[in-house]
Amino acid sequence: MGVKSALWLAKPFKLSLLTFSVCAMQILSGCSVDNHGAVVAKVTAAEGSYVIDAFALGASLRTRADDPGVSIGFDRRSYVYAGAAADAPEPGWHYFAVPLPASAPLVLHSENYGVEVRGRVNDAGVTIGYRATTVMAQVPAGESTFRLISYAPDSPERTRVLACGDWPCQ
Repeated sequence: MGVKSALWLAKPFKLSLLTFSVCAMQILSGCSVDNHGAVVAKVTAAEGSYVIDAFALGASLRTRADDPGVSIGFDRRSYVYAGAAADAPEPGWHYFAVPLPASAPLVLHSENYGVEVRGRVNDAGVTIGYRATTVMAQVPAGESTFRLISYAPDSPERTRVLACGDWPCQ
């Protein structure tokens, strides 16, 4: 009777171990490193700027100085850069590689469902669950500039970046 009870307990354990293994393989099978790998991006031209929305599923490692970290789950990152459409990557969808410029973006929007470890100077931490953050107007230390920035994560085509000589921007 004791052996039969132990076998009865072993079956659910084997099933849960199998379920966990299948889920872990699904999550870890999609991975990206520095926006190369299991990643999809959309480049959108906007007024005075362009927006790069990058979507990754699975494990994602980011080593850029302006956005270091690692995430497991679903990760959406949006980068807004100032500049004419000629400076931007080709508008449209890009697969397996995100065409990010070397310079830091003016706006960084991130959404993560899962686990994320962030290493940014102004936003270091760990999240388990869901987190959405938008960091606006990232300007290098020692630089003085006036910009009018309008950005909505769900409508990248409505993004607007105006560089101004003096305040107020018009």
